[in-house]
Amino acid sequence: MLRQPAVDAGRVGVIGLSMGGAVACHLAAGEARVRSLALWSAVANGTDVVGVVGSPDSLKHLVKHGWADRMGNKVSAKFVREFEAMRPASDLKRSRCPVFIAHGAADETVPVAQADLFEAAARATRGRRIEKLIVPFANHTYANLALEARLIKATVAWFRQTL
Repeated sequence: MLRQPAVDAGRVGVIGLSMGGAVACHLAAGEARVRSLALWSAVANGTDVVGVVGSPDSLKHLVKHGWADRMGNKVSAKFVREFEAMRPASDLKRSRCPVFIAHGAADETVPVAQADLFEAAARATRGRRIEKLIVPFANHTYANLALEARLIKATVAWFRQTL
């Protein structure tokens, strides 16, 4: 991506939703060209949210067959083990870029406490710019036009300020 003519390699911002936020933290930890980070409903600690993989019946199927259906996605036992071992908040500590942390107050998929873990990890880097937005009534994917608009507006403002 950075080699594309339309991309300014000095102004790279990364955004990630849910598990994509975990990936974004991992990328920022290992890539100094990431200048700003936005995390939406991101997973800070895989162990704390591994239960979201499914219902008890789904987990029984996972044990018996090696995979489970999670919201139309075939999730393997290997994936669950790797997911559980993820520590994105620790990855965030290894980066230095400014971080915007957003989470829906009504998120039942990834608990809003994950945003607090990210905030604490971000504060471990002295002088890092941090902004946290807890969106009232928002679920995991901000599935409401007004809530989505608020989140997008705040994120665009963040990237304008930090890139």
